[in-house]
Amino acid sequence: MPTGDENGNEADRDLFNCGLTELAGFLGKFFRRSGLPRRLILFFSWLVLVIIGIASGLWAYSDWTQLRPKIGPTDKFAIATLAIAFFAAVFALLAYQVSTGPPDLELGIMLYRQDPRKYDLKYMTDSERRGKLRAWFKSRGPSSEDPKFLWDDPRESLWDDLKASTHIAYMWIDNKSRYPAKSPAVIIRFGEDDDSSMGLCWTQPECYNLDGPWKDRSQGPTWKGTHFKTSGMVVLAAQWDGGSEYTIHGKSTRRIPDLPLVTLFSERPKSEFKVELLAENYRKAVKVAIEFKED
Repeated sequence: MPTGDENGNEADRDLFNCGLTELAGFLGKFFRRSGLPRRLILFFSWLVLVIIGIASGLWAYSDWTQLRPKIGPTDKFAIATLAIAFFAAVFALLAYQVSTGPPDLELGIMLYRQDPRKYDLKYMTDSERRGKLRAWFKSRGPSSEDPKFLWDDPRESLWDDLKASTHIAYMWIDNKSRYPAKSPAVIIRFGEDDDSSMGLCWTQPECYNLDGPWKDRSQGPTWKGTHFKTSGMVVLAAQWDGGSEYTIHGKSTRRIPDLPLVTLFSERPKSEFKVELLAENYRKAVKVAIEFKED
């Protein structure tokens, strides 16, 4: 049975570990690249201001105590002016600190009935679908044969799967900071080059409806493919631009358009892609794991 000393030591260790965790979290946020110049400027500005305030206060106090009988109205006016200037600088710096600052964005992404905060997606598929998408994914150039199976029989079209929630990525962004995220954007990167093992199979423009799968007028700006394999058949990166009209206010959430992943293919059963959250003077990258499971 533990004694009182052992319980006390364990409590002290828990408190110490909690303190280390809080310190690590603070340092991690302080040295985060987004907003680091502003934090450094504020740090050194406060440091210089405190040094100047202490030095000026000691100087004024020393002169006041030693030369008090000889201090005239002019000297008192100079000391008062110094005090006013110091407090004006303090209030100006406080106003700058309160009115500016980077957002703190957190991504929520999920497939149907999955945890949006784990960043671990389960993508249900089957061998027939994977075989067809593999041929499309491996295509060396645009060909009417590759996407033909999508339209041969509308009842079996993969695009009909857009109505099913299991292959749609639902996303939103939480702004944990009190500062707004201006001109937000989101980039999803499935791969970097032709050697990438994952991508979103796509077709040449004449093969699909420009107002189709990625278009959702009710949710505003839409997803656009920004990086492709040289074949032009596979999207490696897609971007959503909110612009100035879709500012994410402090302590609020912005729902962003769904991204259909109906034709997502990976050569590996387990893979990951990167999601970048952008705003003015802000950038954050999150890695999302995805597992392809055949049902």
